[in-house]
Amino acid sequence: MLNLSFREAQPADKAWAFDIKSEAEYPYVQAVFGWEPKVQQTLHEQEWQRTTPTVIEADGERIGFFSLETEGERCYLRRFFLDARYRQRGVGGWVLQQIRNAESIRQSGLWVVVFSANPAVMFYERLGFQRVDGDERFVTLYWSAPDPQYD
Repeated sequence: MLNLSFREAQPADKAWAFDIKSEAEYPYVQAVFGWEPKVQQTLHEQEWQRTTPTVIEADGERIGFFSLETEGERCYLRRFFLDARYRQRGVGGWVLQQIRNAESIRQSGLWVVVFSANPAVMFYERLGFQRVDGDERFVTLYWSAPDPQYD
């Protein structure tokens, strides 16, 4: 089993994170908007200024990252990307379980917006997220903690 941990991203992680993000998102961005490298780099810079990501490590090696952002009463999981070598190995489920165990998330729930064509939609649904909105480009999903009264 992998020894998984989190840490706050540092400036030195930014280029690595862009590479992970680009590899994971390219087909979906290309299909919906067209991939413009300079635009994607600018968006990445803006995202890092808005919220410091959390880096996911396995045995001390960077393997992915995510951000949590609050908009009004909603908490959004943003930019959740794993290195391709670590997908479909239980890492994503473990990361989401850690996030959902946080008391603030258990109280507010967790929102995520995913490209409609991304198989990650099924991943989130398997983990209890419900579709609340969607179109040909994006799907919005929401997870709420089970009511402890019925657990």
